[in-house]
Amino acid sequence: MAVVLATWLTFASTATAKGPVDMITIEGQGLAEPIEITDAESLYAFDPWFRQFIDWKRRRIADPPVVETTYEVSFHLTSRGKIFVLQYSTDPSGGPGYIYIPGPGEPGYRLNIGTIIGGDSDSWNPNGQWQHATPEWGALMQRNIERATSSPTGSGGTSYTLVWALALGVLAFIGAATMVSLRLRRRPA
Repeated sequence: MAVVLATWLTFASTATAKGPVDMITIEGQGLAEPIEITDAESLYAFDPWFRQFIDWKRRRIADPPVVETTYEVSFHLTSRGKIFVLQYSTDPSGGPGYIYIPGPGEPGYRLNIGTIIGGDSDSWNPNGQWQHATPEWGALMQRNIERATSSPTGSGGTSYTLVWALALGVLAFIGAATMVSLRLRRRPA
């Protein structure tokens, strides 16, 4: 009875875990806080089960690529928390970027193989190897990273502060000119 119950619980948790993820987070250098991607279209398009973020048509990268910035990307299910991790690196030459899935002995590897069983027999096994990101994944990552790293006040607040200062100056000038004009009109001749 205990074996049947354990088997059923294992199957039930595995079956419910294969649905779309609830959130993708991006953490790394230059980000004040993790980026959370929760829109249904992105979550459906990029789940870890089919690894659509890897460009499978291109060969694996033999030597680690030269990258400037690497981000940790995590996939989450509300019922289980973080279920899969990878590293995403931007491509300095402007391409879609690169993906690294942790290999044996690296942080995140045990989590990943607990979610997706892969191994030497898996011809799609990307563990411990650099891969090319798909253009769609690169666009999603770059769009979200750029949005999070660009300040709404411009560079250090300078451009919007200058615009507001100019606008207030123009309003003050118009107000002063209006007051002078009204006083000149009220003067007796």
